[in-house]
Amino acid sequence: MRVKYVSEQEYPKLHQMVTELAQKAGLPNTPKIGISQLPIPNAFAFGRTKKGSRVCVTKGLLELLNEDELKAVLGHELSHIKHLLHHQSSGDVWVTNQRILCGSGEC
Repeated sequence: MRVKYVSEQEYPKLHQMVTELAQKAGLPNTPKIGISQLPIPNAFAFGRTKKGSRVCVTKGLLELLNEDELKAVLGHELSHIKHLLHHQSSGDVWVTNQRILCGSGEC
């Protein structure tokens, strides 16, 4: 899956959401934001440190969810950055993956 990191000019609302959520979560910085062209709704967070973290969403997720739903998914992903990194050994790469299984009643 290829991820293209996007600028605030390209996706201003997405950047605004992630920035606000990162501040509320007390993260040291806003994660770098990426988008995958996959049509499958998905979001994930990864990195080596909180300062080097990334959050990515797929085109399928952006097309499926409304703003409040997207904010909830992003908040979930940022919680992994805040909490999972706290429990990882330094230098470990961590990845979390949140799949949205719409249509199966698990959205």
